[in-house]
Amino acid sequence: MKEFQNKTILMALIFVAICFGMYKFYQAHQEFQMVNLEKAESERIAQEKITALKEKLAEEEIKNAFLEKEKPDPFEIAKRFNKEYDTRKKVLELSDDIKGVYVTKHIANAGFQDLYAGKVLQDIKKLVKETELNAVVIDVKEVDGFQLSDSLQELINELHKENVWVIARFTAFRDSALVKQRPELYLKKENGNLWQDEKGYYWLDPASSQVQKYLLDLCYQVIDFGFDEIQFDYVRFPA
Repeated sequence: MKEFQNKTILMALIFVAICFGMYKFYQAHQEFQMVNLEKAESERIAQEKITALKEKLAEEEIKNAFLEKEKPDPFEIAKRFNKEYDTRKKVLELSDDIKGVYVTKHIANAGFQDLYAGKVLQDIKKLVKETELNAVVIDVKEVDGFQLSDSLQELINELHKENVWVIARFTAFRDSALVKQRPELYLKKENGNLWQDEKGYYWLDPASSQVQKYLLDLCYQVIDFGFDEIQFDYVRFPA
């Protein structure tokens, strides 16, 4: 009987020890989860602050771009293009005709390092060497925004080495990129709502001097980036 009692007590002690161990494990697990949750929350808050700061800086940059420091000079573009580009001379010496291909903004800015874009660009370089191709049209400003990048600069440099005439395609007033930040710059309906075309795109107001200055400033960037020509598109009111 006594032996049975001892075994019972031992089993009870073992059970208590197991329960205590499980409790401590559960407690440690909860503390570990709490630490992870606090860390994740801290990272989330930090990321939100970074995102908010980036958005604020972007808004300030856009606002500054529209400050009317002086009346836009539409002839400034022509003046800048009056430079004697070596590329222009070489292209005209080689051919009186422009024979080109079109490259999207996404391909051009992805660059040679990108697997797909790199193959497309290498194929274009091959065409330049093996055919009469002597010009490339590249999107720099589309309805979704404006973009110049290091990869694009590298592409322009590579094309100029092959005496290729590099043309920037520039979508002017058909532009939905700034509609959230600067809705007052867009065309509106009689009821005050923003006007959209049949594809749902918004249009900048061609009559706005702020819009004109903004687009001219972007054009100056395109010229200074090394393009030989700008091909304008949607330089009009919507029809």
